[in-house]
Amino acid sequence: MNAREWFGGTVRRLLAVGLAVGVCLLLPAGCGDEKDGGPGKLSGEKALGQKIGDTYIEAMKEMYALIEDKPAAAATLPKAKQIREKYIQMLVGYGRRREKLDAAGKEKVRSDLMAVMMSAEARDLAKKYAKLVNETYGIGAGLRRSPEEQELANVLADMNVITQYAQFELLKKQKPAEAARLGIE
Repeated sequence: MNAREWFGGTVRRLLAVGLAVGVCLLLPAGCGDEKDGGPGKLSGEKALGQKIGDTYIEAMKEMYALIEDKPAAAATLPKAKQIREKYIQMLVGYGRRREKLDAAGKEKVRSDLMAVMMSAEARDLAKKYAKLVNETYGIGAGLRRSPEEQELANVLADMNVITQYAQFELLKKQKPAEAARLGIE
């Protein structure tokens, strides 16, 4: 083997290793890493945006099922808080993955999330959920409510915007105390 053949082979091997490392660095960090945010494997920004949207739909369905039979607020509040916190933790995990993306990646996640949020399923569910919440717990200005009813009304209303937990810039702006509680700087 002469120097030219050796050098050419070495360059090809270095390029192959560099390409493999580069691809790994370009993929959203933490994909499939359950300890860094959320269950399951994701395969890129599109999958992440879809997963955030799907998590919203899943959270709304679970909360809807909880209040569908119109239970008393005092009995419902602890379970509603538990459901909300479960989804907050999932979405914060997805948000940590999103934060590792560049601006274009974050925009792709936002765009794909909006596609889910604008889907007929998400819109119909949000409408159905809002109607049930309003009928059952009387969300509205000037209504007299017990402290439990007021707190439950707030928990239920917060579910409509729960995706902000995966979009840290929104969370920090809209709920700075929550961002601080979750260690989001």
